[in-house]
Amino acid sequence: MIHKIERGDSSPTATLLARLSGAFGISMSTLIARAEMQEGKLLRLANQPVWRDPQTHYLRRHVSPRTDLPIDLVQIELPAGSDVPMPASSYALARQLIWLQSGELVFQEGDTRHEMKAGDCLELGPPNDCRFINETNETCIYLVKENPMNQSVSQNRRWVLASRPQGAPVAENFRLEEQPVPAPQAGQLLLRTVWLSLDPYMRGRMSDAPSYSPPVEIGAVMVGGTVSRVEQSNHPDFKAGEWVLSYSGWQEYALSDGSGLVKLGDNPTHPSWALGILGMPGFTAYMGLLDIGQPQAGETLVVAAATGPVGATVGQIGKIKGCRVVGVAGGAEKCRHAVEVLGFDVCLDHHAADFAEQLKRACPKGIDVYFENVGGKVFDAVLPLLNTSARVPVCGLVSGYNATGLPEGPDRLPLLMGTILKKRIRMQGFIIAQDYGHRIHEFQEEMGRWVQEGKIHYREQVTDGLENAPEALIGLLEGKNFEKAQRISLTMQVELSLKGALITGSLKPGARLITKEIADKLGTSITPVREALLRLVSAGALHATPAQAFLVPEVTLDRYNEINAIRKQLEPMAVAAACQNMSDQKIETLRKLSEAFHEAMRNGNVQQALQANRIFRFTLYQYAEMPTLNALIEQLWVRIGPCINYLHQELNDIKEATYHYDELLSALERRDVDASQKAIEKSIDEANTLLQRQYFN
Repeated sequence: MIHKIERGDSSPTATLLARLSGAFGISMSTLIARAEMQEGKLLRLANQPVWRDPQTHYLRRHVSPRTDLPIDLVQIELPAGSDVPMPASSYALARQLIWLQSGELVFQEGDTRHEMKAGDCLELGPPNDCRFINETNETCIYLVKENPMNQSVSQNRRWVLASRPQGAPVAENFRLEEQPVPAPQAGQLLLRTVWLSLDPYMRGRMSDAPSYSPPVEIGAVMVGGTVSRVEQSNHPDFKAGEWVLSYSGWQEYALSDGSGLVKLGDNPTHPSWALGILGMPGFTAYMGLLDIGQPQAGETLVVAAATGPVGATVGQIGKIKGCRVVGVAGGAEKCRHAVEVLGFDVCLDHHAADFAEQLKRACPKGIDVYFENVGGKVFDAVLPLLNTSARVPVCGLVSGYNATGLPEGPDRLPLLMGTILKKRIRMQGFIIAQDYGHRIHEFQEEMGRWVQEGKIHYREQVTDGLENAPEALIGLLEGKNFEKAQRISLTMQVELSLKGALITGSLKPGARLITKEIADKLGTSITPVREALLRLVSAGALHATPAQAFLVPEVTLDRYNEINAIRKQLEPMAVAAACQNMSDQKIETLRKLSEAFHEAMRNGNVQQALQANRIFRFTLYQYAEMPTLNALIEQLWVRIGPCINYLHQELNDIKEATYHYDELLSALERRDVDASQKAIEKSIDEANTLLQRQYFN
């Protein structure tokens, strides 16, 4: 079914980018960063080559599967009087766009004619007997379609359990199969997997030993949480193109009756986070630590598997709650990351011969909370250091998942039970979905706020391609994986961090950014840092120089005025939409954020005030539920952010600033769209006056 997308009044290039962003779930900033553009033309994405087939007049290019959501782009040049079928290569289950750059065209689907003019855009499902008919002058068309993970459009690849492991899993325990993509019946929908989460619990599901969940049967698809797109829907509650959190397992396509699916919207900003920091691992860390561990300020918290998706989050929550946090990880690189990036006070390598002695020195006051992920010799070292009334949330015992019998050595059960009794220790296991499923919204609200405030750092390890899932899981269980195995690039995380620094003026005009220095500070390799910097260069936020360096550009007064004029058009639009979506809970959230901003203003804490202002504004804009618009606003903030660097030295300017959000909050609470728009325009003008007076004089 085809429907026409409304035309905008922006340039042809910007129009096409907006269509791609909205339709395929790619952020506008990511698209702009990848695109080499001229007015009216999108020449290439991701620096991939283009080539031409002179016989068919098709200019094709294929995007690398390491992009956030790969797409194919075909440029079709049609001379006057031509009548050609739609390219066979474009037939797919994925949605497609046809965007007419110039001229006029008839797109015929069977017996239905769709007349198009320059700038028009059509969105369609799988084409059937479609043709391009040019009855007038020469035209140029762009045909765009999704091609995520190079998935087949007719075959469903899936990994099944071939045999049960005896000890550690091996490649022979898995079998890759191909079957036809299933067709949804009445009341069903077809899901296409975009992200698959790999987690230690999967080892337990490969065993037929008694457990809290049934085992995977031999020949059945391996289990796993997924983020999926709805490809086809015969279900009244779901539509094609929606993102959902599902449990499709290790396969590219799956049928669902809608049960258990969680909607993530049409265009979530970070869909993979629903499998990580805002999903099961984050939820596990949050509830296990806060409900069972109950950490208090000044206490000592020890976290096993400190750089895993659960452990990394536990440690950071512990710091938020005022604890001394001691991590345990495998290897110097992981330990350095836990301290330098995650903010742990200490992190110890459990491979060290004197690990038990190191742990004792790191916990001179004993251990009040131990978050158990590992078991084995780590727990042996922890046990004698537990204080009276210590709490031990038991999340996992990964050291024993591959065991085929009891551990060697003496029976340690009497020592364990005696310690629990004498020290009145609380040790409790938990299954997150069964024990805490009813508290998911509490977690999502607070964790979402912490992530937005920059209090929680999170990164995801990439494993590209479903064919590599067994190897990735085996590596995860062996401790080879740095954090979580998911299909998302660290580049995006670095880019977000740099954007935050630009928006809040932490990077002054003329600042020189060295790729290696940033990589060392973040504890990562140079490649994702350079990719993130290049994206910001393409977006106009940075300038590239030789020798792996990048410069924060100066912002001229003319450029500032131009950007500010656009802001005054876009931000009121976002506020109007947010006002219409407002609820009492959202108002309360905004009031808390506003108070944090005003408190920082009163105290003259420049960096905190600028960060709080950013969080308030973009929380408000997110309530508009218009991701493309939000991405455009963010790009504008990134470009003018360096202007406010002077505020980091001029404390009096921010103390004397008069702008506040009382009028805006009052208007939002009344659901008064006009008053809300005027209030945000006033805030923009007041900030503009401050910058005009100080930065440009």
